[in-house]
Amino acid sequence: MRMRIKITLLIAIIAYFNNSSAQTDSNDFHFILKWTPSKLIEPRDPTIFLNAELVWKEKFSFSGGYGQKCYIWDNSNYVFNSYYKANAELLFFFFHLKPVMFYTGLNAFHINRHYANKSGIVFLNDTFYNYSFAEKTFEVNGAYGLLGIRVSENHFVMEIYTGLGIRQRNTDILNVENLRYHSDFFEWVGPGRDSYHKIDNVWHFSLGARIGVVF
Repeated sequence: MRMRIKITLLIAIIAYFNNSSAQTDSNDFHFILKWTPSKLIEPRDPTIFLNAELVWKEKFSFSGGYGQKCYIWDNSNYVFNSYYKANAELLFFFFHLKPVMFYTGLNAFHINRHYANKSGIVFLNDTFYNYSFAEKTFEVNGAYGLLGIRVSENHFVMEIYTGLGIRQRNTDILNVENLRYHSDFFEWVGPGRDSYHKIDNVWHFSLGARIGVVF
């Protein structure tokens, strides 16, 4: 049900942008629906990700994107594993050499993963424990500047981009069952990122490719 609501909302946004561009000078605005195939090869969370972009005079554009994990390729052993990513992006096209355009911009994004597994290790009160069930969340909020190149041909576009910025990661353990004291290798190695509550800030690097259809 939630998936259907999100898809319906994305379709409504696309229809709105398309209708808005149709009511203005066709030389000023055009709408692009883009897919990011490079996100399907992300190692932990392969994602089907779409962007709806409104371009003004081939100078500026604004887009919103949403994606969910591709569970067909999910080989992880979770009780459940819910994942989505959303972003907003503002681009400025600073150099044109038809059919090629170069752009720079800013991308802000949010990632949410809510999952549970049947076994593992947690670090609570300075002590390691085994468990038989743990429910956890992992959230990321970040932003980065980006550079990219776009090639347009008739009603199709293809682009490659890269970016650098910062992101904040927040790991939280919501529920743990059947804790048992654990004394082993982890005593001196240290806990893994998803084994305890932690908030930190790290550098973010992005590299990807997108293809789209112009309306």
